[in-house]
Amino acid sequence: MESASMKLIAMGTLLLASVAQAAKPAAPTQLVSDAALADAGLTLFWEARLPVATSETLKEAFLRDEALYVTTDRGAIYALHAETGLLRWGQNLTEPAYRIFAPTHVQQADARGPVVIPTTTRVFIFDRYSGQKTTCFAPEFPISSPSVAYDDSVLMGSTNGHFYSFIVDPQRCADPVMRWEVTAGGPIQASPILYGNRNLLIASRSGAIVSCFAPDKSLNWQYRAGGAVLADPVVDASGIYIPCMDRSLYKLNADNGAFIWRALFSSPLSTGPTVAAQTIYQFCPDRGVTALDAITGEQKWRNADADSFVSHSASGDILFGTPGRLFIVDHEKGERMAEVEVPRVRHAVANPANDAAYLLGDQGRVLCIRLDKVPYLRRQQIIMAQQQLNLPPVDESARGPNAVPTTRTTDRTSEDPFRSRRDKP
Repeated sequence: MESASMKLIAMGTLLLASVAQAAKPAAPTQLVSDAALADAGLTLFWEARLPVATSETLKEAFLRDEALYVTTDRGAIYALHAETGLLRWGQNLTEPAYRIFAPTHVQQADARGPVVIPTTTRVFIFDRYSGQKTTCFAPEFPISSPSVAYDDSVLMGSTNGHFYSFIVDPQRCADPVMRWEVTAGGPIQASPILYGNRNLLIASRSGAIVSCFAPDKSLNWQYRAGGAVLADPVVDASGIYIPCMDRSLYKLNADNGAFIWRALFSSPLSTGPTVAAQTIYQFCPDRGVTALDAITGEQKWRNADADSFVSHSASGDILFGTPGRLFIVDHEKGERMAEVEVPRVRHAVANPANDAAYLLGDQGRVLCIRLDKVPYLRRQQIIMAQQQLNLPPVDESARGPNAVPTTRTTDRTSEDPFRSRRDKP
């Protein structure tokens, strides 16, 4: 059940490590030791505190383009600017008993599409920068998967074994028109994927994997795995990776669905893989995280203590394991180079795009950890990000030849109250 929108939170909710010495009320115990991070070649890039209730817990987080979305166990969602940790907006979406599915950005030509957030009973569409609600509608079926969206179309799966495509008409926002539906052979739990030129990938509990053309559901190809597909597939330039409950990770050709390789694990795969730097990271409950060569499917290494991949850089891969540890390992050999205790961290976000490690802790805290060689956040970056926080990004090509450039300086000798405690002029 939808409730009133939360107040947008000002910059005061942001706690940067670089201003920790400023005059403020006593801060809670640090989630991660600065010394432990420094020993591992890392640094706390930013820390944000979300305005959650005392007993409210951060549940999941999803990285989408420039935004980091964080859900709570009370049915709320928050949108942060991933680069700076500034909080854009927050909304109460549903009751605690209902699920908030992973958000998706509507694919549009200008790359500024709104965000679509399904819950168990409703679909919400917000401006992703301001948090202003565009629409909310309740389909006549139980929602069981995240959605994908492009232009005016929103697509999602159901427990009834059908997959649906809706047209959201701006004139009839609360009453979308069904464009088509297709039988998937079983309940749909895995995230659908849009890839290539509006191709849509659907995987169901029946093991059916279908690729069709999203505008009219015309079939591209289909494949049947040896078991149910519950976790999210992944698509990269070389193919599609399907985690399956038959203990297999399949790789298929994205163009025709042809089988490429299959990696067998010791337990059913209920967690999707992450792809970074031509490597597949797959979690298996009794084996930890296994790294596979994306081209051949051969195992590169395995870390039995890790639960998930966090981020990749030239300095190594970061993995997260319970109870509360970060492992920095060699990308090619998996050799453990460093370990950081993070006992108050509850969840880590998979980020295949860069070195940033996003972590969820207690008391509504969200951390971003990066390599210590990354230039620290400066006053100008924070001010500029805050001014643009609830607006679409500026089109630099339209600014003209005499416009003032927006390049951020990293001059460490200038006087700057946002300077990291580790940086000296």
